[in-house]
Amino acid sequence: MSGGRRRFRFGVQLTPSDGEEARRMAHEAESLGYASIVVPDHASSNLAPFPLLAVLAENTRSIKIGTLVLAAGLRDAGVLAEDAAAIHYLSDGRLELGLGTGWLRADFDRLGVPLPSARERVGRLAAAVARIKARPAAERPHLVIGGGSKNVLTMAAREADTVHVNVPLTSGELTRKLGAEATEERFRARVGWISKAACGREDAPELGVSPSLCGIKPGSPAALTARLGRALDLSPEDASRSPMLLVGTVASVTEALLERRELLGLSYIVIPWSAARAMRPVVEELNGR
Repeated sequence: MSGGRRRFRFGVQLTPSDGEEARRMAHEAESLGYASIVVPDHASSNLAPFPLLAVLAENTRSIKIGTLVLAAGLRDAGVLAEDAAAIHYLSDGRLELGLGTGWLRADFDRLGVPLPSARERVGRLAAAVARIKARPAAERPHLVIGGGSKNVLTMAAREADTVHVNVPLTSGELTRKLGAEATEERFRARVGWISKAACGREDAPELGVSPSLCGIKPGSPAALTARLGRALDLSPEDASRSPMLLVGTVASVTEALLERRELLGLSYIVIPWSAARAMRPVVEELNGR
């Protein structure tokens, strides 16, 4: 896979409860220096993503807006492509459309839709990607594909501008067993799949990750990391090196991100809103570097 080492950029994921909170979060994220603001897609707990993106677009100037990730398994591919094109137009080309298969059983249950098999969901994702890429270039947003399975990451490596690397979420729920999939070793294997699938591309896709546990803590992070590792059935060493955990001092977090970019190519880091302010020194240190 060609393309060289990417510069760092940082996004922040928002889960506002109403329009007023969405506007406040968007303004603050832009002022903190983040490159993007993204929203999840969970019918069981969050505002619908496309209306929320319209609010975010109206209340920001230059920051990218996007989904991380939209559940293609829950949506008609043609309607999804039309909605995405509209948001891309209304935001003056700032949409970064994140797509995934959809995985959370509770989302499907809430909408009264049976959870399709993993294979069927991958097929629906492929259909959505094809619809997006069939549109005229001016109507196509920056395409992000997120996932953890070999099938999804192979597709992402060939089709996406950004591949967002995750643990595989095929069971429909979060369990402690996923801890074994969060190790650096397993992420290295996923990056290997991406590299192999993207080897024919002229430009390598950007690689991203969303640490689910993230924060700046004073003093040594070893005890906290070990405790988090126990919760995921990981050794302290595996927990400290997992791309899904990003906890420590400003210096140690900065060092960890530099090392993960060197070893795994991860350069687009999406921070949960709860850690957005605390992570600002890291963002200022590494953004664009």
